[in-house]
Amino acid sequence: MLAQISQGLVNAAIHHAAARLLPAAGTGCPMTAWLRRLWRGELPLVRAFWDYAVLYGGALNLLVGVGHLAVLTQDPPGWLAVGMVFLPWPYNFLVFVAVWRSADAYAGPRLWANLAQVAMVPWLIATCAL
Repeated sequence: MLAQISQGLVNAAIHHAAARLLPAAGTGCPMTAWLRRLWRGELPLVRAFWDYAVLYGGALNLLVGVGHLAVLTQDPPGWLAVGMVFLPWPYNFLVFVAVWRSADAYAGPRLWANLAQVAMVPWLIATCAL
């Protein structure tokens, strides 16, 4: 049941993000365009940081952490217990790079860009260490 809830939340987050980033008709796969824009830092810094890192990243890490604890209570095979630890790492790395690049391209006050970059370093360490 927890897996269904977490899958539903992740799907909702992906669909919400994709709906706001759909390319013009006939220009390719919406998911590829979304990932490309995110990876390249082409999204506004406020969206990359607050939406993708804090909101979606926080929800993903929380859900995986709760799911990991639930799995550990069932005496799982070792590969599953270890594998769940690494599950959110690709997204965390993607968002770290996205926020960093969005901050580099930020046209507003440099203070906000620097604060976003500084905040992402302990965020990445914490999310990958826990």
